[in-house]
Amino acid sequence: MAIKTTSGRSAIAKAVLSQSATMFLAWGSGDVAWDADLGSYPVTDDMTALVAEVGRRMLTYACFATPDEGGELFTPSGNFTESADPTPYLFARFSFDTVDSPTATIREVGLFFYCTTVAGLPAGQKYFLPAQVEDPGILVAVERFVGFARTSDATQNFGFVIPL
Repeated sequence: MAIKTTSGRSAIAKAVLSQSATMFLAWGSGDVAWDADLGSYPVTDDMTALVAEVGRRMLTYACFATPDEGGELFTPSGNFTESADPTPYLFARFSFDTVDSPTATIREVGLFFYCTTVAGLPAGQKYFLPAQVEDPGILVAVERFVGFARTSDATQNFGFVIPL
């Protein structure tokens, strides 16, 4: 079997980045039982959707990245530095506004590629409810956590590095 070279993985990251307009982060309320024992509800690689999607936000920012302990791109998997040149690491940030489902409890997020929204929505809309999504796209990464309550006083930012 052939192996992917570093430059090949960088090419895949470049191709994915070219589709950034179709990248969305969905968030959901998940299952209340996760708050008591999250480890009993594992994330599996055959998932295609969130358990209980609340809404989704378009990509705020993306770039190529390189691992760097002192880097300014902070993620749960470590710090990275932005790179002008293609790398095998793609950093994606999603910034949810204060008005994005301000009373929801969030327990899960999912990164989707190739999402499309229904026609006729206001130009410039960045946050979408499930009924406003025509095709949810392909779930690329998912994370579950103990729930947190949204408020209209705070924004939420999620940053991910996708190793390709």
